[in-house]
Amino acid sequence: MEKVLLLFSGGKDSMLSTCRLVNNGYETNLVAYDNGYELAIENIANCAKRLIKVKGEEKIKYLGTFSTIGIYRSFFLPLFNMKPSEISSKYGEATISQLNCLMCRSAMYIYSIILCKILGIKNIAEGARESQQFVIEQKPMLDLYQELLSEYGIDLLLPVISEISDFHVENELLMNGLVPKTFESQCLLGCPIDKNHPITAEVIEGTIDFYLKEILPKIPKLIELNEKPIRLILERNNFNTKSPHML
Repeated sequence: MEKVLLLFSGGKDSMLSTCRLVNNGYETNLVAYDNGYELAIENIANCAKRLIKVKGEEKIKYLGTFSTIGIYRSFFLPLFNMKPSEISSKYGEATISQLNCLMCRSAMYIYSIILCKILGIKNIAEGARESQQFVIEQKPMLDLYQELLSEYGIDLLLPVISEISDFHVENELLMNGLVPKTFESQCLLGCPIDKNHPITAEVIEGTIDFYLKEILPKIPKLIELNEKPIRLILERNNFNTKSPHML
């Protein structure tokens, strides 16, 4: 089976993404990330176990939870020293909440690229849904992530990107033999979209501008610096990093 690395939160979208990937013939490797501000991170492993029990351990593997705080921190510390007026003048109408999600998700992608390089995986997937209205889940930003992944020979798969109805998501989970009740971890910095402050073209443009100016130029060096430490973490956790086609 072709392998895919799925950014797994344990929520309904990542659960359904797993089911769809498995049903389409992928060996789905689940990876969770801790940005240092997560509560009940152990819940993710429990959700992974539920999926493995239903779909089978030959089709789903849970790689574990990895800390992205070192990568994430390299993005947000410079921002914290900037005045609001400076942020606005430099990046436009980007909101702090959208920039925070961007920095966190970008750190996940960087870590995932390194995992894929080490383990010989050619696909990365995530449970992004355009209807959730986060900039990181809109086409302009996802296109930039795909462009980044392409540089490393990796494709981006988005199994639930067009889903609108939570009812349909829950119903399909039931059809896959899963109770659609999840206990994903809680990010203390996560900020739901406020109906009084929806994302606009200006917010999307400003968020992307931050990515292009402050994140993208740092990525090659961050991958270079973190590949050896991540390889050691995998080896310590008994992953065979010398035979990339074997997990």
